[in-house]
Amino acid sequence: MSEAYKQSRLWRALDAQRIISDPNSSSFDVYAARQYLQELGGSREEPSSETGALNFDMSAELSKLRESDANAHVEQAAVTPIGTKWLKLWTYFFLPLWGATSALAFFLFESSHYFLFALAYFHFYLAYWLHHRSLEAWRWNWGMIVLVWIGAAVPVQFGSPLDFGAKFVIVFLVLGIIWMWPNYVYWRKRRALFQEGGGQVAGPGSSQTSAFVQGVRDFVHGFRDGMK
Repeated sequence: MSEAYKQSRLWRALDAQRIISDPNSSSFDVYAARQYLQELGGSREEPSSETGALNFDMSAELSKLRESDANAHVEQAAVTPIGTKWLKLWTYFFLPLWGATSALAFFLFESSHYFLFALAYFHFYLAYWLHHRSLEAWRWNWGMIVLVWIGAAVPVQFGSPLDFGAKFVIVFLVLGIIWMWPNYVYWRKRRALFQEGGGQVAGPGSSQTSAFVQGVRDFVHGFRDGMK
């Protein structure tokens, strides 16, 4: 058998494999591709040396194709880095601003001391660990996004309970489209930026106090960079 004929059979087999793995292929094309591979493979009990060599070539070629596709995806990701403008604005502006507002309200409203203290702490805590790209902070951030969604939907002025419910539902649905959905898409795509434990806040042998001071310094520098 000539080398050209072997190469022809190899590429036909590769095409058949692509047709079978393609979800858009018609059932007839998939059936024809499987029939061709069956005829090409011959008997399963006594495979010929020629068939074995052909199958080995097919596996090698398919591995090369998969590897080249993976490299292409990696290169594409390297060419188009993930943007972080909203992440920085959220981490270094909105969360600290709302945290400071809650801390100020802590001194003004005595009846809600515990709630406002917890709210202020949560804002600063979340901003700090988002700065360090902690995966746990990425998860807790969903709660903050939902909290903003619900809080912004609560009407300030209303009459009857029915009026309150109607206004809340309408604003809640509108904010779901213009707030929740864009944030869902944005933060899901940036999951790869976060890791378990976040950045290394404390180095070997450093004390908890020095780690806290270093963390505050890092946060301030990040705030300045985010505002540029």
